[in-house]
Amino acid sequence: MPVWIFRFGDIFDPDDPLSIWICTLGIAFNDMIHTNEKIEQATVAWERFYEWRVAVAHFNEACLHLERARNIDQVQEFLNSEPEVHEKYEALLRNYSEIKSITNRLRSEATFHYPYKKGRDAVALALRELRDEDGAVGAVVSNRIRDSRQFYADDIVAHLVWNAAGGSEEAFESAATELGEAVASFGKFANAALDAFFVQHRDALRLGEATTTERGASGH
Repeated sequence: MPVWIFRFGDIFDPDDPLSIWICTLGIAFNDMIHTNEKIEQATVAWERFYEWRVAVAHFNEACLHLERARNIDQVQEFLNSEPEVHEKYEALLRNYSEIKSITNRLRSEATFHYPYKKGRDAVALALRELRDEDGAVGAVVSNRIRDSRQFYADDIVAHLVWNAAGGSEEAFESAATELGEAVASFGKFANAALDAFFVQHRDALRLGEATTTERGASGH
């Protein structure tokens, strides 16, 4: 598989805020590709639900990274030099602003942060809603505790996500649709921004072949 190869020092200056920002965008881009592939590959509901939560949380963190760029002069100069990229940047942040409260709650209450402060209230609410339902703990492979799976925890997480997204089927479906559109918007921006950055450094690139390791890690 052909790839563009470069010496890190010829493209990325560790003292340049734009270089650091672009590298971080590349990390976020790979994370988004990886988590969305995991959603598609999931074979059971709880696994698909888990990967979706992770994808939403990564998206939220990526957009926070993009928001902070408004205060980085070198990034703004780069964006201003690429009108099409700048347009995609602004469109993405507009999309994000509309769902930021939801993605923040999903990140903080149901994914990256195990609940504390307001998150404890969210877990308490889920437990109240599940008060009369059956929960389960166990395993298919043995009856030993160390082999157990906490099935009831999946029920709690489902309620955390449901409530963070609005607490109704209509609100959840609306949030899922908006999130899908926003993630697609992120992909368009990241592709355009990374491409524009490397084009500006085209003289430092040479064509080569991906190694076995790089081919295996092409999704992440």
